[in-house]
Amino acid sequence: MKNNKYQAGVIGLSMGHGHCIGYRNHPNCELAAICDVDEARLNANKNEFGVAQASTDYRDIINNPD
Repeated sequence: MKNNKYQAGVIGLSMGHGHCIGYRNHPNCELAAICDVDEARLNANKNEFGVAQASTDYRDIINNPD
């Protein structure tokens, strides 16, 4: 928990895009990381949601201690 908010990461942005919207809009949650193998989709979602961590490798997300 950071800044009294839960941090969420989404792996797979095709269907996960809707989850990103939900996490972004929830007052007690921060969308902290996203992952997708499609770099164009990943970059589009990174820009849309302003996420600090974006990767094509899910291991980068799950191994991040933050």
